[in-house]
Amino acid sequence: MREGSRLREPIRSIKIGTDDFNKIRDKNAYYVDKTALIDDIINLDSEVYLFTRPRRFGKSLNLSMLDSYFNLRYADDPDRFAGLRISELRPNDPEKNSNPVVHLNLKDLKAPDYGWFLKALGGKMSRLYRMFPELKESDLLDERQKQIYNEIFMEHADETLLSSSLGHLTEMIETVYGKPVIVLIDEYDNAVNEAATLDARRSILGFYSTFLSEALKSNRSLKFAVLTGVMQIAKASIFSGLNNLYTDSIFDTRFQEYWGFSEDEVKKLCADFGHPERFEEAKSWYDGYRFGDVEVYNPFSIMNYVSEKFEPASYWVNSGGDWIVRKLLKSIDDRNYGNILKLLAGEALTRELSPTVAYSEISGAGISLYSLMTMTGYLRAVPIGDGDYNISLP
Repeated sequence: MREGSRLREPIRSIKIGTDDFNKIRDKNAYYVDKTALIDDIINLDSEVYLFTRPRRFGKSLNLSMLDSYFNLRYADDPDRFAGLRISELRPNDPEKNSNPVVHLNLKDLKAPDYGWFLKALGGKMSRLYRMFPELKESDLLDERQKQIYNEIFMEHADETLLSSSLGHLTEMIETVYGKPVIVLIDEYDNAVNEAATLDARRSILGFYSTFLSEALKSNRSLKFAVLTGVMQIAKASIFSGLNNLYTDSIFDTRFQEYWGFSEDEVKKLCADFGHPERFEEAKSWYDGYRFGDVEVYNPFSIMNYVSEKFEPASYWVNSGGDWIVRKLLKSIDDRNYGNILKLLAGEALTRELSPTVAYSEISGAGISLYSLMTMTGYLRAVPIGDGDYNISLP
C-alpha cells in the first residue's frame, strides 16, 4: 500500500472495543487522530512517563499507536501513519520504526491472592518472551542469559527471577539488536487495584517495586518507557529512585488533549457519519469530563453512540470496572453519605483532591473518597485554587 492510499478509501466502520492501532488502520476504520502525542513525548525527552486516566479513555489504543510508530518490526508498512498529524510534525523521522519495543499488557491481570498473581504474571512474561524467539538462537547471548530466557519461557521462573524478568528481557534485546529498548506497560496498577485482600495488595506492591525498578531505574538498555494506569500509587516504593519520571494525571495540562475526545472531535465524528445535528444530543449525554483545562467526552460512549445509529444509552457506566467506587461507598461515613446524595441531586461540592492515592488510606471519607471517584471517572473536578476543586457528576 503506497503513501496516502488510505486517504482515498472511504471510512468503512467504527471498531468498538478495539484498542489495536494497526487493526484500525489496516481495516481503514474510523480513528480520532491522537498521533501528536508521539511528538510531545519525543520533545519532552523524559526517561519514564506515567499517564493516569479513567478506564476506556484511550490509554490502550495510545500505547498501541506508540508501539506501531516506534517498533522496528513494523518498518515494512510505513504508511499506517499516512495522513495523520505525526506525519506532518515529523516527516522522514529517524525515530520511526527504529527501535525494539516491549509491550506488556497488564489490564486483565487480576489477583485474588499473591500466589495467583505470580502464576498469572509468569504466564504473561512467558508469552512476552515468546515474541522474541530470535533471542534464544542468538550467539550474542551468553549461557546465563539463555538459561534465564528458557526458564521464563517455560514458566519455570521462581519469584526472584520473575521479579527481574522485564529487566533481563530489555538487556537481552539490547544485546542482540544493538539498540536500546522502548518499554510500554498498559494498566500497570490493575493487579493492585483488583487484589482481594490487603495482604495480597501489599505483596504485589512489594513485588512491583523490584519488577519495575529492574527495568526502569538506571537501565542502560532502556531508551524510554511509557506506563498507563488509573492512578499513581502513593506511599509505595514502586517509583522511588527513578531519576527521570514524568507523571501526567487528569489534573495536568501538558498532555490533556490526547485522552478522550474534545468537543471539536465529537462534532466532526457526528458530521462524518452523516448526522451533524445529533451533536447537541451527544453533548447532553456524554459531555462533562475535564482533563486539565479541556472539556472531555468519553470516547467509549461516543463511539458506541454513533455505532448504534445515534441511540443514546449509558454505555460507559454499563461497561464494568466500578470496584473502587463500590468499595468506597461500602465504607462511607454518615457525613459523606449526605454529600454523595447532594452530588446525585446535581449539586456541586468544594473539596481538596490529590493526584496520588495511598492504598492504606483508602476510605469512604476525606480526600481519598473524592480523589478516587474523580480519577476513575465518576466525578468532574474544576480547579478553583489552593488545591481545591469544584466537584460534580459528569
